[in-house]
Amino acid sequence: MRALAVISFFLLTPFVMAGCIDPADQVPPMKHQAETSKPATPQLEQSRSTKVMRLPKAIVSAHVDAFNEGDVAGMSKMQHPNIEWLNISGSTMTVQASGRAALAKNMQDYFNTSTRVTGTLRDWSLNGDFVSVTETVRWKGADGKAKSQSALTIYQLEENLIRRVWYYPSVEN
Repeated sequence: MRALAVISFFLLTPFVMAGCIDPADQVPPMKHQAETSKPATPQLEQSRSTKVMRLPKAIVSAHVDAFNEGDVAGMSKMQHPNIEWLNISGSTMTVQASGRAALAKNMQDYFNTSTRVTGTLRDWSLNGDFVSVTETVRWKGADGKAKSQSALTIYQLEENLIRRVWYYPSVEN
């Protein structure tokens, strides 16, 4: 009988607790945004007891939305003044850019090339100030064929801004 009570506790607790949490706070919303010229602004909401889990996801999503639009100023709004963009390759880590101004210059140079690249994010994982995603970029190659590659990317947030980005080796899809 005691085992039945313990099993019932573990099976029913999630359903009881779900009734106590505002439905908007239970699951991060999926972002479906029409093509616009401005990136979405992250929602700075508070739940009853803690920051809403979707805030880190909204910040990273808004950053990628701005990237997709080639909007350097929009990307900069999501970045900490001392942002560091780091590339990982094997046991080597290379600083791609350090500081908001340096990253903005790199991004502007990147957007000035003729290749149009867009990114999407999947496989989200949140752990404190860290957000890990699989980032997939797509473009048309010189031969006109669609190309894509994916990489593990980890974002560190500080003061609700992107402080560091670790970009791991990409894999062609």
